[in-house]
Amino acid sequence: MEVKSLYIHYPHCMHLCNYCDFYKKKFDLKSNENFFKYLIKSLKPLERLLKEKSFKIGPLETIYIGGGTPSLWGEDVIKFMKFFHDYFQLEFSPAEFTMEVDPGTFSEDSIKSLIDFGVNRFSLGVQSFDREIFPVLDRSHHFDEIRKSLEFFSKLDINYSVDFMIGLPEQGKKRDIESELKKISVYGPKHMSLYILTVGESYPHKDLIPEDEVISKEYLQVHQTMKGLGFEQYEVSNYAKDGFESSHNWKYWKQNSYLALGTSATGLLVEDNGLRFKWRPDGTYTSEALTKTQLDLERLYTMSRTREGINSSMFSKEALSQLSSFEKNNYGFFDGDKFIFNENGFVILDTLIEKII
Repeated sequence: MEVKSLYIHYPHCMHLCNYCDFYKKKFDLKSNENFFKYLIKSLKPLERLLKEKSFKIGPLETIYIGGGTPSLWGEDVIKFMKFFHDYFQLEFSPAEFTMEVDPGTFSEDSIKSLIDFGVNRFSLGVQSFDREIFPVLDRSHHFDEIRKSLEFFSKLDINYSVDFMIGLPEQGKKRDIESELKKISVYGPKHMSLYILTVGESYPHKDLIPEDEVISKEYLQVHQTMKGLGFEQYEVSNYAKDGFESSHNWKYWKQNSYLALGTSATGLLVEDNGLRFKWRPDGTYTSEALTKTQLDLERLYTMSRTREGINSSMFSKEALSQLSSFEKNNYGFFDGDKFIFNENGFVILDTLIEKII
């Protein structure tokens, strides 16, 4: 069986933001060299795993490089891209090759080199487009670097996505989300990923995090604004112009097999049953066997978050009755043999899924 998707986690950042819980390390002069060695070391265990499970790497249809801040590759980008090209069977048509970039961490030449190697989609960490609100995010870049990055990608006329965050600490100023999104849209991104700020006990602004009711209103405001700007919500946290949905994300949600490399990166191999594996800092991995029932439940949850919805024919009479009550309460609707949640259902989706499970 062939695996046709790959995720790579680049773990280094110039600054460790105080809210981020992804695996990361502070960037230094040896970071890229050490990461490259880690990738090489991981290949043997990956090959053994694939052989043991009767899988092989097929021509890759989607690649996603996240982090961390993979745009810190800088001058080393050619070395890394050659590694991908030589080891993996890269076929860039119609492959989707995404790379995350942070404002202030890339040069125009490095981005153009990535494009030459086949990267055809970028994900830009914007989070907020309000000069007064932005400092509380503890990002390593300045607001003006966000604006310059948006201008750069707009002029390149390439497919790119922006990250946008709600639920930010309240500072006595009402946030104008509609205005922020409209200003970002002027630069022509084709996609937006929405995040709700989640923090731990040690977060310095924990007492300023808004109540759930406020966050729900912000979420619905994002939905209405993005709809008005010509974006379609195709998943709880993702909006796209027609034809610009993330193919890589759909692989996750539909539980296709996908490979992963890089510390804390998680991959999945699916036949009748499944195997999830996660990389450790030493270049080895842990694994978890998944039964068909576990896979079905996970797929139920991930697909309930999408515009394709869930197949209602798999449910009992009691569960179908629950879905009917959701429709009556305007949390979603039946479409043939599918039940599709709407924005009202997405706001409380975890609670609704618990009821039908």
